Amino acid sequence: MRAELGGKTQYRKEEYHVLFGFEASHVVEVITPLFREKNLLLVPFYVHSRIGLMEHLDKNPDTGAIVIVDRMPSGKLTAEEICYLAEKYKVQCVPLLAASWRGTAEMEKLYRRGILRAEFYETGKDAGSDVIREQGMAMRIANELLNGRNHDSAKAYYEIVGRVV
Repeated sequence: MRAELGGKTQYRKEEYHVLFGFEASHVVEVITPLFREKNLLLVPFYVHSRIGLMEHLDKNPDTGAIVIVDRMPSGKLTAEEICYLAEKYKVQCVPLLAASWRGTAEMEKLYRRGILRAEFYETGKDAGSDVIREQGMAMRIANELLNGRNHDSAKAYYEIVGRVV
């Protein structure tokens, strides 16, 4: 964003509001410089429940993306709930899902409804801190937020290649 200030052209970073459904300070610390390189100012928010997600999104329509773990303290999220959040609030959604979701009808549902940015973590990890501290997870989240994934690569990554037309 360009603005004139005191006769000089100043460039301000565009804000990118991201809502994390878990304590993600470690992720934010790692990915903030990557956003800066793209002239984006990462503005993170944190909530820890389904209700917190919806309340924040209701009050903050400028939220661009949500990053959520499939196992929240209030219980497991379903594909339907993830799709609902993305569709109702018109946000990019990066769900962090247990590897056991791969190749399932739930992944097919996410794919068909336009959720192409899911990332998988090693099944058996505790939700939250163990997942986000998994090797490379912060960089994978940053890549999905900044670049996304196309339909063909999502289909392959989700292991639903032969199942979806």
